[in-house]
Amino acid sequence: MRTLLSLLITFLVPLPAQADGAPRGPVARLHDLLHSCHTALAGSADDAPDQGEATLWRLVGHLRAGDPAAAERSLPTRAPWAVVGAAALAQTLGRPPLAATILQDFAAELERSPEPDDRSFATAARCVQAHLSLAELAEASARLGHEPPGQLPSPDDQRALASGALAELEREAWQPGLGWYRARRCAGELLLPDEADPATLLPFALSAFWSHDARLRQHEERVLARTLAQPGGRGTQGLDTAARQLATAVILGDDAARERAFSRLQAALPMSSNEAVPAATAGLVLDALVYAVTGASVWPRPAANAWIELRPWLPPGERSVQLPVLVDGARFTLQLRATPQHTAFKLARTDAGTEPRLVVVRGATWPTIRLMHAGEDCRGSLPRAQADAHDDLHPSGSLDDRPVGRRR
Repeated sequence: MRTLLSLLITFLVPLPAQADGAPRGPVARLHDLLHSCHTALAGSADDAPDQGEATLWRLVGHLRAGDPAAAERSLPTRAPWAVVGAAALAQTLGRPPLAATILQDFAAELERSPEPDDRSFATAARCVQAHLSLAELAEASARLGHEPPGQLPSPDDQRALASGALAELEREAWQPGLGWYRARRCAGELLLPDEADPATLLPFALSAFWSHDARLRQHEERVLARTLAQPGGRGTQGLDTAARQLATAVILGDDAARERAFSRLQAALPMSSNEAVPAATAGLVLDALVYAVTGASVWPRPAANAWIELRPWLPPGERSVQLPVLVDGARFTLQLRATPQHTAFKLARTDAGTEPRLVVVRGATWPTIRLMHAGEDCRGSLPRAQADAHDDLHPSGSLDDRPVGRRR
């Protein structure tokens, strides 16, 4: 009789509802995700064969880990990925990393399709971004006097090529009725409408095209909302999708989507001893995590500000984190720590540069603005994102303030 009663209770009493995409069971915390990404990057060979997109993400991962030397060794050798990687290095290190002859070679290579059989939206978007990046690199080299302007690719020509390639991409991939791009260009074929594909979430492209294509922002907004409404995945595909969702939510300024995407990223990496972030995905995941927590981008932006801007964020349920931040030739260490009322931050400039840098830290009602010299730090507080009403920020013992990502 008791057995029958227990069965009836099991089937008739509803279980507590769980938000879509919320982690189920033990999940990876921020420290776990960061450490797993660092471990995967440390185990990857910088001199591995150039794999285009995968090599580019390895470069970005090393920048996010605070290792510019390893990033430079990981620079791809083929356009468009080499040009985009060089632009990320220039944005982060504050200097153009390529000579004029190499830029000219890449300009000639970009005029040809890098992958004639590759009709994906992602590769075409990379080519548009590469033209814009090449224009930025040429202007930076001429401005700094590294190369005579006559020996550099014409920035105006590169922007014109970018506009033409973007117009062609819209003709071949834009779906007016749905409001997003298809994952594969149609090339004149009559195709059925294409469902929103998370592989077309390209926050790097949104950063580069911000003033060039309003449709891309609409695409990112709608695909982000559509894919977040679907169940999250696990393993490599789940990590890839969640990382793209997280970075897209940050650049769009969608705080609710950022929290959901971070939760998806946690759930995508089960906490077990034999599972870790794959090396091929580590750079993408690390870039999304550091971008979400610091607000600092490695991708060049049109009409970039003369100041360094950060938007720190400590995910709900996290107690503390410490990350390196490389941006525009300066190096910082950002520390975040949760208290019952707010998130305390400390930003320390750790490079040996002689020029002061204007830093703007946003997130509170009033931004924190400091002119920082080498060796200086600034402190402040931000509103705290609380996981739930029972979020315990006072565990027994002290907070774990160890720097993240040290190789143990």
